[in-house]
Amino acid sequence: MTRDALRQIVAGAASILLCAALVQRYAMRRGPYFQKPRTLVEHVDIIDHEARDVLLLLPEVEPLIPKGAD
Repeated sequence: MTRDALRQIVAGAASILLCAALVQRYAMRRGPYFQKPRTLVEHVDIIDHEARDVLLLLPEVEPLIPKGAD
């Protein structure tokens, strides 16, 4: 086996391991990854971001806020 062939095998194995690690990381963060997220912080971490609930509540309370209120 030549040195170049060994490098290709090692590079291929490393690529497969990195892809598997990436898939596992995405699976832990929960999908859907090919749809528009509900909030900006949807896939930040494994646990829900602390601002997620507030961001989901904003469209519901928007009609209650008077126009021009700061």
